[in-house]
Amino acid sequence: MNNVAVLWSRGLKANLPSVGVDGTFYYCKDTYELFYGTGVTQVNIRGIAGATGPAGPAGAAGVVGSQWYPGAGVPSTPHTDGDFYLNTLNGDVYEQVSGAWGSPMANLTGAAGADGATGPAGPAPTGSGNKVIATPSDGSSGVSALRSLVAADIPSLLASYDAAGAAATAQATAESFATSAVVVETSRAEAAEALLAPKANPTFIGTVSGITAAMVGADASGLAAAALATAEAYTDSSVSSEASARATAVTNEASARATADGLLVPKTTKVNGHALSGDVTVTTSDLSLATVATSGSYTDLSNKPTIPAAQVETDWNASSGMGQLLNKPTLATVATSGSYADLSNKPTLAQTVNAQTASSYTAVLGDANNTVTMTYASGCVFNVDTNTNVAFPVGTVLIVIQNGAGQVTLTALSGVTVLTASSLTTRAQYSTVTLEKIATNTWIVGGDLT
Repeated sequence: MNNVAVLWSRGLKANLPSVGVDGTFYYCKDTYELFYGTGVTQVNIRGIAGATGPAGPAGAAGVVGSQWYPGAGVPSTPHTDGDFYLNTLNGDVYEQVSGAWGSPMANLTGAAGADGATGPAGPAPTGSGNKVIATPSDGSSGVSALRSLVAADIPSLLASYDAAGAAATAQATAESFATSAVVVETSRAEAAEALLAPKANPTFIGTVSGITAAMVGADASGLAAAALATAEAYTDSSVSSEASARATAVTNEASARATADGLLVPKTTKVNGHALSGDVTVTTSDLSLATVATSGSYTDLSNKPTIPAAQVETDWNASSGMGQLLNKPTLATVATSGSYADLSNKPTLAQTVNAQTASSYTAVLGDANNTVTMTYASGCVFNVDTNTNVAFPVGTVLIVIQNGAGQVTLTALSGVTVLTASSLTTRAQYSTVTLEKIATNTWIVGGDLT
């Protein structure tokens, strides 16, 4: 069957024409409705979309993903390719590839964080025998602090715990060592300080030897002086060049202004035939422009072309897409087969008579819905062949008449079935039987049979 082009239009439902051209379709893109034009009205052949259908069944189970395995140290137990291992001792990450862990692929250990805030002060010491030793706030040395502590606190303790005086002897020895150490260190500090220059007005005392001119950048040959003179000369030249350049720029600017003024329209001119003096200001109202010149809108154009509505070619056999035709009528079989046999309520046509006088005859396509007479003196055979050899349409009728003295036997050739309520042989001369094809290779017979 050939496809037939059909005119389709698409737009908003508000723009649906009240009368549709016969055989045309209009699709409402905002409501998803489809209308068919009959030449008189528009018929809605596709209503508004229904409610959402139920949810589909659950999908198949997904593929198992990679697994992580933590452990202390390098991995040794194999798992599945694509799995990962984390060494909790150093943060190394391994991936198993081809059955082996290999070398670390990354490390999850971040950079060291900043020092935390100082914690709260610990509790004060308890007990009468505990002492806190610290550098005094008056700036005295730790040795002086130790000496003060020993002198102030230890004797009272020794008096109660050291009856034999051993602690007192040790105290005296410690004081002697402390005093000696303070004297020695003080002497050393004073000697070192004497070697330094005075802080208020430092001066150098002594003789410097072994220093060459090259070490201090001396200029015995006068190169520095020559370089200084050259630099001064370049400076003077640069100043002179800059002054000259400035003067040239001012001259060029004045010349450019004069040239530009010469290119401008004189202040005294005419606009729309009117002479003007002074500055001229021209607006769009002074010009004869169409509205579209400033709006840029298609709607402001005149003599616009007529643009036809969008068209879609419809395919009767399409099962999806814009070309699919919905709510198609159910067609009779004959609409696609084109066969007379598929018609219902067929008119009764004049039949032909095929007169046979042989002892055996096989039905042919020309016998369909016609009469075959068998005239033979003794028994004869009427053969029904397979659909492969003689393709009678289902529903075909064959009329067989025993026209002679010999009885006619209906014979189904190999692959064919002939159904009967009695026999397959005619009863007597002028007996009439009818065969009707009810399936591809199946017939049913009825009539004047034995």
